[in-house]
Amino acid sequence: SLWRLNQILPRAISFDAELWRTADTNEQDNPRCLMQRDLEQNHLKLGMTKAEVAALLGELEEREQTTSYYLGFCSPFGVDAVALGLEFGSDDKLSRIYDIQY
Repeated sequence: SLWRLNQILPRAISFDAELWRTADTNEQDNPRCLMQRDLEQNHLKLGMTKAEVAALLGELEEREQTTSYYLGFCSPFGVDAVALGLEFGSDDKLSRIYDIQY
């Protein structure tokens, strides 16, 4: 039932830059997953420069031509690892935001 689903799904929380930067992504109760929706809707904007994104989220995590921030195991059952993928254009401005599932 929907009531049961609402009991196991984690609640979203407002984005907090300091909490984001200091989160231990190996912990089950890592807050990055809970902040993702607010971050994408209200803080992270297409057209931001790499420097602006780094100022907001901390040092860019770049691997194999992909810029991402690891979110952790975001499913209510702790089985799906997710990262926030960011794509920058040749002008170093944010052009795409997407999920990476491992």
